[in-house]
Amino acid sequence: MTSTTDSTDSNRNSKKQQRTIEEQRELIEAQRDRLDALATGDETGAREDLPVSRRSALTAGGLLALLGLGASTASASNPTGQVGTQNRPIRALFTEEVNGGLTGGAALTDLRGTGIGIDAETLAVEDGGIDTGQLASDAVGSGEIASGAVDTDELASSAVDTDELASGAVGTATIASGAVGSGKIASGAVDIEQINTSDFGSNTEQWVLENTNLEVGSGIFSGGDIVPTGTSSALGSPSDLDSMNAWENIYYQSGGLNEESDGRLKENVRAIDGGLDRLQSIRPVSYELKDRDDPETKLGFIAQELEDGIPEAVNEPADSDGYYGVNYTGVIPVTVDAIQELAEEQERLRDRVEELESRLNTREE
Repeated sequence: MTSTTDSTDSNRNSKKQQRTIEEQRELIEAQRDRLDALATGDETGAREDLPVSRRSALTAGGLLALLGLGASTASASNPTGQVGTQNRPIRALFTEEVNGGLTGGAALTDLRGTGIGIDAETLAVEDGGIDTGQLASDAVGSGEIASGAVDTDELASSAVDTDELASGAVGTATIASGAVGSGKIASGAVDIEQINTSDFGSNTEQWVLENTNLEVGSGIFSGGDIVPTGTSSALGSPSDLDSMNAWENIYYQSGGLNEESDGRLKENVRAIDGGLDRLQSIRPVSYELKDRDDPETKLGFIAQELEDGIPEAVNEPADSDGYYGVNYTGVIPVTVDAIQELAEEQERLRDRVEELESRLNTREE
């Protein structure tokens, strides 16, 4: 009786498993048809009552694998098995049939072969995750890192070491405006020696260096702060200085400041005439600057008045709201010409006095 019962149960289970196998085979075939339809864009032949999903496909394949129906598994000798590993039989199911896969160094793609998408805050690279040279030339193309892509402090100190970004790895406009904001690259993340002079174009407004040194070539060196924080000082462009927030005092060593004055650099050289008359038309003044807590009395000229006598020494503003400037060095040549005129006049007067004295002495005799 027991033997009969066991035989009956075995037959019942065998038939049940056989039905399950047939159902799963049918499901797999339908899913394969659906995948083919998705790949070709033709879904008319796909069965609507068998919606395809990655989970249902893997479930069906996994049942077949577990039932031992001849599906191979991935191993050291067979890294591209259609089912998976011995411990995870449905891990790599259909990797050869979905345009890529995870085995054999193939591309990582989704079921339709359009690449893999990484949602926000789902990709983490731990310390050491990117080694030297792993980002090769042109690894990051133009515009691929958009504005706001790197948040505060996400690039910590030494995050990118020397040579880890090969030549051309980050191209023009690859990192969009605002991608890395103030304070987002911590100290040491970028070696100053890796920045060439060509990296800063004509649009660079100013460099602010605090408690450090700046050396440019062999001609300029500073042992401390060289650019004040705040508004521009407009060095070299006084006509564009539209604020009074310039340096009040600049100190330099006794070597002095030299301007280019080599005759080989000049053309249209002409002597200055009428220096004395030009000086007589200007008004030297003493003054105090406005809006100063402790104004000092200074000596100089009013730029608008100086423009009438020595316009070459006056720098006009870029617009009507700007401020005039005076190149006091430009007053020196006119002053020298005036002194020379006075010296010539003095010599003529001396000769005239000597002549008159000679006549007077002759009459007295």
